Amino acid sequence: MLFSLAGTYSYFDFYRMSQGVNAHFHNRLLKNAMQLLDQEQKNIFEAHLNRILTNELSLTKICSQVKKIGMPMYIQNYMNANQVFDIDIDSTKNWENALQGYLHCRM
Repeated sequence: MLFSLAGTYSYFDFYRMSQGVNAHFHNRLLKNAMQLLDQEQKNIFEAHLNRILTNELSLTKICSQVKKIGMPMYIQNYMNANQVFDIDIDSTKNWENALQGYLHCRM
């Protein structure tokens, strides 16, 4: 659940960033997080994640939990420090893009 939430938030941040700065941002963050695991841990985690996210009932539950928590209301330090935040964003649209594009939630 927490990995799904973090991934959805980083995907949301990807859409909040100015054009040209956001290339591969989301994937890089997830890759960095996964590098903290050894190969056996990665295999176990990926198998567990695939079981959950390929099961319609489990995915619906995860989507419901992430939707209930809601979109982030922060400006990340990495976004602010690099002046990559786009203030002319439609947060609701970006949140829906993150839910659909990353988690594949039904809206």
